[in-house]
Amino acid sequence: MSRFVRLAIDELKKTGLKTVSGPMGTSVEAASLNEILNAAKAAHEAVVRAGGGESSLRSR
Repeated sequence: MSRFVRLAIDELKKTGLKTVSGPMGTSVEAASLNEILNAAKAAHEAVVRAGGGESSLRSR
């Protein structure tokens, strides 16, 4: 697992939302769409801060 994926998953877990990670992605369960979007934003920002940049999140 790449360090960027690990950072994103760790950030999602900090939200307290239910997450299930698998080989093809991570599922997030929440009471509202806003909670999920805020969690995704936090995970994205953690990756960018770590130097992952926007392009590291795109499929290769």
